[in-house]
This record gives sequence, structure tokens and C-alpha cells, in this order.
Amino acid sequence: MHPLKSILQAEKVDIVLDVATGSGKFIPLLSNSFASWKEIIGIDAREKVLNSARQNVDTKGVRFITASADRLPFDTETVSSSALSNSLHHLENPRTSLEEMYRVLCPGGIMIINEMFTDIANKKQETFLQFHQIVTRTDQMRGEYHVDLYNRDQILELITEIPAEPEHTVIYNEDDPDYLERPDPEDFKVQLTGKIKPFKGSSEYAELEEAVASVTSRMDTIGIQKPSELIVVLRKPE
Repeated sequence: MHPLKSILQAEKVDIVLDVATGSGKFIPLLSNSFASWKEIIGIDAREKVLNSARQNVDTKGVRFITASADRLPFDTETVSSSALSNSLHHLENPRTSLEEMYRVLCPGGIMIINEMFTDIANKKQETFLQFHQIVTRTDQMRGEYHVDLYNRDQILELITEIPAEPEHTVIYNEDDPDYLERPDPEDFKVQLTGKIKPFKGSSEYAELEEAVASVTSRMDTIGIQKPSELIVVLRKPE
């Protein structure tokens, strides 16, 4: 069983926010983990990725809105749970975004942080980190805010600023039988090709192409595995 399922299986909630939802990949886990819920709202500032999320998630009671994580369009203490999954490194103002996630929580509400981190990486995970560096670089070249993954201490340092003690802190990785997602290595190669294609003909393209060839070779010889994920669950005091 995924750790969140065991942690949340007795929790009955009303409104759940999936902040910086991206393509909505975390929503199926949320919807299947709570004992019951009334509405899940995926939030992202990028309308293009929300269009993808709407295609990926076709579940009754789920909707998506365009909004910034550091300025959530909800009144204080109006939602039952706020979640953030593998998006902390996409947030330009992570502290403010976490404060916003906490602000909108009702007393007794549950805050969930699920984030990949760079520590304790094995060789396959090091391949992923090199893959991610290319993705980060090309996103930045397109003007998007995207930084390298945080390490575990950096994530925990951000979380310690939230005025609530964590109820659960779990490390989760692909070695667990119920790992959320195991993409095909070929998908990573396709992503890299797509990421550098817009820069063909630019002065940076040769360097990007060389980096992609290096990571692709590592995938073929060593393999690729997503980094371990740190799951932290907090509850707002009553």
C-alpha cells in the first residue's frame, strides 16, 4: 500500500487542493487515499498544462483552475486538505506558496508535501538527476521558472517554517511495490528530444545534444530511476 493510502484512509474531507498540479498525475492517488472527499481542485499557473490535466483526469468531482501557488484564490480556513507533489522546485516563491497552502486550511486540515530529493541517489537515480538538469536548463531557456531538485534538508527547512508539527515523515521510492509511477525509459528519451528541439540552430544546441547523448547512453547501460520522495503530512491545530 502506498504510504499516503495508509496515512489518509480514515480521513473524511470536503475540499482538497492539489497545488501546482501540472498534468494532474497526483490527483488519482489523492482521490483513492482519503476515506471520502467532496471535491478535488487542481491548481496551476500554466493554462497549457491544465489542458493536459483535464485530458488526463476525468473523474467526477475533480476540476482545474488557473492560479498561482503563492496567491491561492481561496478564503482563509476554507479547505480540508492542501497538497503539493514534485513541484516545489517549480515554485518561484516556495515559502510563500507553503504559507498559502497552510493559510487556506481549516483547523484540523491536512497539508501534504511529496517531493523528490537528491540525497542517497543510486546510479540509476543519478541518471535521472542528469536528465532533470537538461529539463531544468531548457525550461529556463524558455523563460520558465525551474530549478534543480532540492536535497532532503532543504525541503525540511522550508517545511519547518510552517506552524504545525509533522504527523508523518516517510521516504518512498521505486523499490516499494506500490510505487506511484514507473515510466518507460523510452519516455524519458522522447522528453529529452522534445525539450531540445526548439533550440536547434542556436549556439547552445550542440552542447544540449551532447548532454542528451550522454544521458541516453547512461539509460541504456545503467538504467534510470526516479529519486526517492520525501512525504511529509502535517495537520493544522484545531
